[in-house]
Amino acid sequence: MAILAARPVCEGLHFMMRPPSAVPTVITHAHWSPHYERRWVATAIRSDSRYAVTRLQRPGPSVEWLDRLFTLKGSGTHLVALDVPIGLPQAYATAAGIDSFRDSLLQFGSGPWASFYQPAADIGQISSRRPFYPDGTGSLREYEHGRHFLRVGVRSADELLRRCDRVQEAPASSFLFWTRGQSQVGRSAISAWRELLGPALRSHLGRVAIWPFDGHLCDLIGHSEVVFAETRPAASLHLTWPGHPRRTAWNKRRQHHRMQWAAELPRLRQDLGVELSDEVERDIRDGFGPGDSGSDQFDAVVGLMAMIRAVREPVRGTGPQSPSAARVEGWVLGLPATDAGVSPPKASQARCRVSPD
Repeated sequence: MAILAARPVCEGLHFMMRPPSAVPTVITHAHWSPHYERRWVATAIRSDSRYAVTRLQRPGPSVEWLDRLFTLKGSGTHLVALDVPIGLPQAYATAAGIDSFRDSLLQFGSGPWASFYQPAADIGQISSRRPFYPDGTGSLREYEHGRHFLRVGVRSADELLRRCDRVQEAPASSFLFWTRGQSQVGRSAISAWRELLGPALRSHLGRVAIWPFDGHLCDLIGHSEVVFAETRPAASLHLTWPGHPRRTAWNKRRQHHRMQWAAELPRLRQDLGVELSDEVERDIRDGFGPGDSGSDQFDAVVGLMAMIRAVREPVRGTGPQSPSAARVEGWVLGLPATDAGVSPPKASQARCRVSPD
């Protein structure tokens, strides 16, 4: 799909002033994980000018879930976001000879890229066509300080961060290609690209778009049946809870901390025009329960609310106006589309944000 018009059709238009075709019929946010039991999906369906959130559910097998996304959309567009990286660091892409992330999704896992999705078992196996590491055990200190980033063609560890990964209000939790740690960013990306995005492009050609690679969000809505985008838990929390406590004082893995977010519900209802089912509201006020899946369900719902905010505020859906972001690196839905707040490349900063082993 070609990049669409330079100016989005709904630029500057209030949500209520846009034609129905420029507003998604359904919005879904998926907390994605390489582990099936940790995947949760929250969905909102538009009714007039409001969105109704009915329930949380598990997506099930990726192929079946992909088919349901088309069924659920009705006669409009289904906007779907995953909280995994969707894009590649520009420095790595240049070294690997990649000029389009979208086109590369059709090649990864086959031909010269057959080993792309197979994490390297040891440092010696890392290359620009097999960048993910490690397959089993491995030390992040060894990975960084051993200068093994050179094996994928970049000059420093920081060049493995995209520009949107350095936004100060919501920095990335890990390097894209690192597969260990609590967030498992690398393995989540492998799972989403191989099980969902690649098959979607191959099986539903002309029906699927990926933002921002295929154009402005407002232009894609109404032109494509399903539009995929990237979210980030830290950015979603920032968008829905501007006054949330500092990370050192607040932990989403604690139920009583998640319950604090419920205080934002009256404001979110008014600002975003959201209706919650009794079941979803009970889950939110209960902090999604004491179980291990509570933080995953929390991410799914908070991400959905952030998506609705991005839809209602078109400036948050334009993405940065750089060829690199539009073709290779991508952007996080909801983050400001400017260089304001983007930290300059510093290897020390990249290290301090990485999840521990």
